[in-house]
Amino acid sequence: YLQSARLLSFAQNLGMVVTAFSPLGHGQSYAKLGFEDIAAVKDDVVFNIAQRLGVTPGQVVLRWGIQRGYSVIPKSENEGRIKENLELFGFSLTGQDMDQMESLDRNLRFNDPGFFCPKIFRTPCPIWD
Repeated sequence: YLQSARLLSFAQNLGMVVTAFSPLGHGQSYAKLGFEDIAAVKDDVVFNIAQRLGVTPGQVVLRWGIQRGYSVIPKSENEGRIKENLELFGFSLTGQDMDQMESLDRNLRFNDPGFFCPKIFRTPCPIWD
């Protein structure tokens, strides 16, 4: 939900590889801030692409990141999901799929200390100013 297209393009033009932080777009880790129900893997667009391709929504999101040219490092403690997260090269997304995924950008930064530090820790952390 935070695609940072301009930053990605800038980095790629400099020959840098970008790594996706929290690439599955789960807000569960930030439930105290009201993000618990926000997850890219639950989005209808992602679900429909996954269903058509016979893969999981998580695999769609991760494959989308790979096709955009960045590295994806998902976190999981579930052995089945870890295996699924590695099975990303037996399918690809179409141009239309990629366009649909890009339409999901909400410019939503989950991991923003400037937002969550004052709310959770009651301390300012203006790192973006």
